[in-house]
Parts: sequence; C-alpha cells; structure tokens
Amino acid sequence: MLVTRGCDKNTVDTEIIAGALAKRGLRPVSPVTWDGSSPLDAVVVNTCGFIDSAKQQSIDTILEWAEFKGGQATPPMLIVAGCLAQRHSEDLEREIPEIDAVVGVGAWDEIAQLVTGPAPGPASPIPEPDMRIDTRLPRLPLDGEPHRFLKISDGCNQRCTFCSIPSMKGRHRSVPVEILVEEARGLIASGAREINLIAQDLTNYGADFRDGTSLAGLLRALDGLEGDHWLRLFYAYPARIDDRLIETIATARHTVPYLDMPLQHASTPVLRAMRRPGGQLEVESLLARLRAGIPGLVLRTTFIVGFPGETPRDFETLLAFLEAQRFERVGAFVYQPQDGTPSAAMPGHVPDAEKQERLDALMTLQARIAAERQAERFRGQRLRVLVEEFDEEAGHWRARSFADAPEIDGVTWIDAPRGALRRGEFAEVEVVDTDPYDMRAVPVRHD
Repeated sequence: MLVTRGCDKNTVDTEIIAGALAKRGLRPVSPVTWDGSSPLDAVVVNTCGFIDSAKQQSIDTILEWAEFKGGQATPPMLIVAGCLAQRHSEDLEREIPEIDAVVGVGAWDEIAQLVTGPAPGPASPIPEPDMRIDTRLPRLPLDGEPHRFLKISDGCNQRCTFCSIPSMKGRHRSVPVEILVEEARGLIASGAREINLIAQDLTNYGADFRDGTSLAGLLRALDGLEGDHWLRLFYAYPARIDDRLIETIATARHTVPYLDMPLQHASTPVLRAMRRPGGQLEVESLLARLRAGIPGLVLRTTFIVGFPGETPRDFETLLAFLEAQRFERVGAFVYQPQDGTPSAAMPGHVPDAEKQERLDALMTLQARIAAERQAERFRGQRLRVLVEEFDEEAGHWRARSFADAPEIDGVTWIDAPRGALRRGEFAEVEVVDTDPYDMRAVPVRHD
C-alpha cells in the first residue's frame, strides 16, 4: 500500500517507489485501487513536511495506518518516507512505536529492500539528501489520470527565509535531458496527454551541469516528441526567467501558454525580508515582458500574507498590485513559522486573527478579479480541452483547458452525455458560462 501526502513532486516519488516494488515482483496498490480485503505486506506513507497543515495531515495518515496495523492478524510493515521523515525521523520513531522504519527523501531502493528483505534492525541516522538522480528509475502510476508530472530536478539552492525545503531536499540537482526525454516518451506511450514539469526551482534547471543546459533547451528537446499532448510549467523562480525561455514557451508546439510563478508578495520591504529576488518594480517589469512575449498567457501565482513585519501598508501594496496585475489564477496562504528558518526568529509576527483577515480580504478581491478575467477571456470562446472524467451524479463531463492546471485550478464542465466524449482525449468546446474558477461548455459539432 502506497499512500501519498503533499505535493505533486511526492506523487512522482511514490510512482518511483511503486516501480521499484513492481520490479521486485510485488503488486503496489493505492487507497483508490486496493480492494480493502487483500492482505497487505507493507504500508508506505510518503509524507510532506512543508507547512503545519501538511505536517498534520501526514501525521494523521500515519496514525490511521498504525491503527489499521494493530487490528490485523498479520500486521503489515509500516514505513514512513518523504520530507517529514527526513526532518523529524527521531520524533516519529519515538512518538509512534508502530512505525517499523523511517527513510528519508529519495530512498526508493531502500524501501523496496525493506519490503522484500528481512525485518529492519535498529534505526540509523538519515543522511543528508544528496542522492544522484541521473539513473533511469522505473515509474508505475497508480491511477488512470491522463495527466502526469515530470520532476526535472530536486532540491533548492535558494535561501528564502520562510522555507524549510533546502533542509529537507538538499541542494539543487538536475536530471539529465536525455533521461527526462526518455521518461516523457514513456509517459506519452502509456497514455499521458499532459505532462507537467515540476521542481522546487524549475528555472534553475541545468545550472548545476555548468555546460549550458537550461530549461529552454529541455523544453525544445521535449517539444520534439511525437504525439498529441500538452507541456505545462510549474514552480518557475522569477529571477531566472530570460528572453530565451519566454520565446521557447511562446513558440514550442506542445507547451501551453500557462506559467506557474510563485511571487510570494509585492511589497519591496517584505520581499527583501523574505530574501526574494528584486522588488516590486522588477516583478512588474518581468510580468510585462512575459505578457508581451507569450500571446494569451495565463499566469498563476501564490502569495504569503502575514509575514513577520508585514505592515498594513505592505498589505495594501499587495492588494493594489493584485488589482493592477489581474492574475487569472492565484493561491494564497497565511504565514506559518517553520522550525529552523530565519523568519521564525524575526520580530513583528502578525497575530493569527489578523493574518486570517488579510487572507480573506485578498481572496475576496481575487475572486472578483478571477470572475472578470474568466468572462473577458473565455466566455463565448472555443477552447480545446482535455477530457478527464464523467461525473455520474452531475451528468456532465469534467475537463480542463490550457488555462487550468490539474489539482489546483478550476475545471470545464461539458454538457454532454456519457457516450459523446472519451476520457483522456482532447475535445473542442464552446464556453457558454463562467464563474471565478470553473467554466461550463458544450461540444462543438462538426457536421
């Protein structure tokens, strides 16, 4: 049993773990594919340790499976992996004695050895995450979704003052282009119609090779793959977006005009306290270059509200920036101090109630902007969408256009009977209505 918590990068890691187990003759299952009665040899919980809510979800999941283990005549081995395990292994082993083994990030083969080998002995310290990721690793998806994630690098060299990822994932390490092209080719051959490029720092791809390898070059290589599919970019660090990358996104035949680029804030003093690149003027200049260089671009970004020292004036600057830039897609979070990060020790922490008020105000503003942008850009337009699933209860098909990323953005609901469309295929639709996040459409008929 493989249980994933956290981000899409964890999803990729779980699929690699599944591939390593299948290679040893085992049959990996997920909570969705397990029949609920077949005996389990082991349960692997791949955890997240990024923010408090993600940590708690991971801990709750471990406790659920620890309880399950205690109720079995032949208890399965309980293995905890991933970021939370990397950072809090000793705490987990001490507080949850049902855990049989704790392994850090990237320990895919170790998990397979634990499941197929003798019972684990005493725990040993988890090493720093410096594993090489230039070997060809098998992947076994555990669902039938038509979208897949391609993790092009791991780790991060940035030192944002609010972020604990470098302490969990280590320094930035890129996967060679030829391995990524091979992996993407396999995903397409297995039915993927959308490949989402992910990393902790996407735009730093290739810098560690010191040979000119870049994200733009990788996109060009991936663009040469045959097939009918989309490429989409997540987690672009703004400081490394150059004209070559902008031109590549605009001209590559498979890359959709969509960019996920976390900005975190707009006030220059807050950006400096976060140790983010540039200030408000530099961010505004980059946004103008992106929109001028990529026709029809949809921008997604994220913000943190209530960062230590964020004044009412800083927050008003952020709201004014949001109003002026009119992003199509926005996510926002209240600041949560993380152990060991510089911002946790900063003065001027904003009270929790005030942080929540600021988050509510920002998302209320963005809901209005998103509703206006959806109507302006898409209502009455014809769009190509990727058909994902027929909703039996609603009696509609669920799909997504280029403007919506899987799992984090809205969807397009298509008024069509079950037999009219096929899951995992593209369809042309006309948008008849929109709201802040979703669209409603009808199939375009070609009589």
